[in-house]
Amino acid sequence: MNKYLSAMSDVVLAEKGTIDKKEALRENENILLYRKLDRVRVVGINEPVRLCELLDMADTAGAQDKKLVSVFHEALEHFENRRWDLAEDGFNEVISIKPSDAPSLFYFNTTSVLPNPPISGRAK
Repeated sequence: MNKYLSAMSDVVLAEKGTIDKKEALRENENILLYRKLDRVRVVGINEPVRLCELLDMADTAGAQDKKLVSVFHEALEHFENRRWDLAEDGFNEVISIKPSDAPSLFYFNTTSVLPNPPISGRAK
């Protein structure tokens, strides 16, 4: 996963698993600044596991990092809901904040090759 997303941090957390639970991330969201990266399938677990990148302590993180995470999460939500144009715009905004942000570059490049979903009511 790190090969494709080139996460900035050496620490990637999973929301589900034996050590890091989703509840632990929720409890620490005001303590830790992290961003959701992707969901992966893991042998022996029925639901995809959300990977998160630990960026900083929330109270010491700069405004730019907090904005980057906020915009990235919104773009990722659009991506996961197959709203490619909105996702592409969001990842482009993150890239304008931090041009070397590998996860945003990965998703931005991915959205450019994905077909737009059909609009309901449109002739097929």
